[in-house]
Amino acid sequence: MDTLIIKKNKEISIEKNIGKIFKSHNIVEYKSETDNFTIWDYNKIRGYALIYSSFNNIQLSDITITISLTKYPAKLTETLKTTQGIEIKKIESGIYYIYGDILPIQILESKSLTEEENVFMHNLRSNIGEQRLAKTLSTYAKYKSLDVRNPYIDSLVKANKAYKGGVKYD
Repeated sequence: MDTLIIKKNKEISIEKNIGKIFKSHNIVEYKSETDNFTIWDYNKIRGYALIYSSFNNIQLSDITITISLTKYPAKLTETLKTTQGIEIKKIESGIYYIYGDILPIQILESKSLTEEENVFMHNLRSNIGEQRLAKTLSTYAKYKSLDVRNPYIDSLVKANKAYKGGVKYD
């Protein structure tokens, strides 16, 4: 399970494109480019939200789901449209909202997110190449408050083991 729960203060408004949908409790699921994403995976993530809601006495209206994938799940969205009458709307490059489900859900197609605005999500995959990896690590180094042993950087470097550029990110 590659799931993260982000709790947000209700008074805070997020202007970042991938966080505009966020409410008080936000379940974020990451899938690698080698993972398939089927209706059963979709239902499992919805199940996480329902369990989280019941164990913590949180209204579903205060929970969102974000599903981060490398490529757009065309088969899944067609299944959702035809079997459940759910509407999927492209909000901007790489961001899709799902309407008609029991809670707000967005799909992030990481490879289609604008790199300038979403450098970390855009590059959270393997085989990004030396130049892009160096740029991502350089951008990351600007955020001194982040821990050097951040799971994002660990994942990025491990996924791109072939990189031998020797970029230091401390």
